[in-house]
Amino acid sequence: MTQRRHRYSSPALTSLADLVALWTSADFQASWYREAAGELETTSWKLLYRIAVLGPTRPSELAELLSTTRSNISKIVAQLESSGLITRTPDPDDRRGVQIALTTAGSAEAQRVFDAGDQMMQQLLADWPEGQQQQFAALLDDFLTRAHRHAAARRL
Repeated sequence: MTQRRHRYSSPALTSLADLVALWTSADFQASWYREAAGELETTSWKLLYRIAVLGPTRPSELAELLSTTRSNISKIVAQLESSGLITRTPDPDDRRGVQIALTTAGSAEAQRVFDAGDQMMQQLLADWPEGQQQQFAALLDDFLTRAHRHAAARRL
């Protein structure tokens, strides 16, 4: 384990910062998606994942969420569309716009990522008693709710 260099006085914040750094690192993301996704590139899987979570999404929103350009999103969308994983649908709020949606095949591919995540959590928590697993999930859910409220109060 890497030595922690945070200056937080909160052990919880230190652990969360370390977890976010690990799970968002390029190496972790690449190995995670390679294991779950096989042939697709990491950015393609991130796009499929976002659409699976959000539902049909505008390309501009996908570009913002994935911290990339609209041009790059267009290229990824074209590749995934030619593979039959996504489709362009009319944007109900803007007649000139489109949204990107998963096809049935795209939903099945995205489900592989969710299944891999479930498997990873099962492995990480395998030696925790069921009660602790449930308590951990409840505490995380409560913490996330509070974090969303905190962000909304600051208009993030």
